[in-house]
Amino acid sequence: METGLSCVGRFWSLLSFVAASAASIGFFMPFWLEGIIRHNDKDYDTHLGVFRRCNYLIQVTDTVIKTAIIRECGRYTTFWDIPSVWWQVATVTAGVGCGLSILVAFSAILCCCVHDSMSRNLARMAGIVQLLSGFLIAAGCISFAIGWNSMEVKVACGPSAHSFNHGSCRISWAFFMTIGGGATLFLCSGLSFFAAKRKGGYQRVAPKDRKCRTEM
Repeated sequence: METGLSCVGRFWSLLSFVAASAASIGFFMPFWLEGIIRHNDKDYDTHLGVFRRCNYLIQVTDTVIKTAIIRECGRYTTFWDIPSVWWQVATVTAGVGCGLSILVAFSAILCCCVHDSMSRNLARMAGIVQLLSGFLIAAGCISFAIGWNSMEVKVACGPSAHSFNHGSCRISWAFFMTIGGGATLFLCSGLSFFAAKRKGGYQRVAPKDRKCRTEM
């Protein structure tokens, strides 16, 4: 079936889906930064993401204020509970970037199944959106690193942690997956310029077809 996509366009559609999936999964997972928290003379592994975390301390008020450890993964209760303004920025920018990349990816996959649905202008517009998505995801990752000076990071990574220095913690796989997905979106943006066979606006009618139509 003629879809309007070139061979490069079909590869672009598949790569767009892979890039959007990788960036979105990495963004959602809390495994961006891995450290250790100490509670009641025991060490626990902890994981931090831009808006989710695993194995974290909370304050419990009984007769006195004390801390307890929650050994599960979950998001912060509200957006404003995210411990750093920079992580709040990262949540918004990377989230919007992932959302836009998913929109383009599913549109590109749909064009593989719909007759004559892709034009060069449309593909280039999709590429521009992917370029914007890549920049937003990159900005989110940078904002996350700037926010390493928050108190929650210092508890998990030691007092030496500050912006662009994760102290005793280590960067985990979800952070790299998000970066990899965002970087692949830049490649997809370039491929989009070669994704379509026709310019769009109208399709040229071959001279032979014109003659037949005139005779009819």
